[in-house]
Amino acid sequence: MEEIKPSHKAFWAVTKALKTEGYTPIPPLKKPDNSVTIDDAEIAECLADSIETQCSHASPPHDITHISRIEEEVLQKPPSNLMTIWLSSHSAKSKR
Repeated sequence: MEEIKPSHKAFWAVTKALKTEGYTPIPPLKKPDNSVTIDDAEIAECLADSIETQCSHASPPHDITHISRIEEEVLQKPPSNLMTIWLSSHSAKSKR
């Protein structure tokens, strides 16, 4: 874009594309303290925090009892039986 002079057709094509009807400017993002994001780094951090917050509440709680039982089974069986353990644990889960 730096090499394009204001008289160049491509310059005006880009300008027209950016000013087309229906364009709605996006308001600045607000941080948790209600201040406005200023630069790209703050915008990225704000988006990352928002996604993290949304995803952390969506995951189901861990079933500690089930996890402990599977870990104990794995520790007691030889490595060749790992597929059997996995299959039995998943069939037990699906029957719940």
